[in-house]
Amino acid sequence: MGLHHHRKRPCFPSIQGLFVGLSESQEKGKDLHTPQFIRICGESDKWYGIVGFYEGIVAPPPHNLPNPTTIRQNTPMRHLTVSILVTLAVLLGSAGCENTLRKLEPLAKQGDATAQYNLGTMYQYGQGVPRNHQTAVKWYTLAAEQGGTYAQSNLGSMYQFGQGVAQNDKTAIKWYTLAAEQGNAIAQGKLGVMYALGDGVIRDNVYAHMWGNLGASNGNKNGAKLRDSVAKRMTPADVSKAQRLASRCVKKNYKGC
Repeated sequence: MGLHHHRKRPCFPSIQGLFVGLSESQEKGKDLHTPQFIRICGESDKWYGIVGFYEGIVAPPPHNLPNPTTIRQNTPMRHLTVSILVTLAVLLGSAGCENTLRKLEPLAKQGDATAQYNLGTMYQYGQGVPRNHQTAVKWYTLAAEQGGTYAQSNLGSMYQFGQGVAQNDKTAIKWYTLAAEQGNAIAQGKLGVMYALGDGVIRDNVYAHMWGNLGASNGNKNGAKLRDSVAKRMTPADVSKAQRLASRCVKKNYKGC
């Protein structure tokens, strides 16, 4: 059990909410820009790809899209289109999961990190298999040990929230850091939240700002929200320091920040 799990800490609802947002974004399929991410199996993948395009998350998938520019610029039309496509994805998804599982398992057992990550995702969220966090941790760990950044980030979350494994903030920090050092925007944002709350590390708004800023620069909107939130409690000098650290971190390719 992490030493920081039971200690009393300052409560910052807005920052804690960001952590929930960062985690839920994965569960709700907003990581569609990840090449290996399986949100729903089988034929529904193409529908989620189109959803991602209309929501501005991914580049246009190789499908014939009806007036994509018009729809993306018209918010009510976009939301209606997305709702229809999500419904199609859900209806089509369950049929393909068993086939996906049969294809992934042999590859995962042979050491394929992408297959291992995808199996972890399926078991974490119960897609085509009964939800099993311990099995998800098993596959995430195998992929994370091979350097898979999304597996590392998800594994950090499993340790952070004690899902399928004993809750341990310091181990969560370890995996978040490994992913963040490879430029993973989600992990960078999560690491920033850990610094903002003082979970597994000494609370430090400068590093919270730095990691949130780095995550934001790599496309993580919650990273920007974290950066702006902690900036309100920082002096101008500390904000400048955090910005300098972020700039140096980029020059060091995120290593040793």
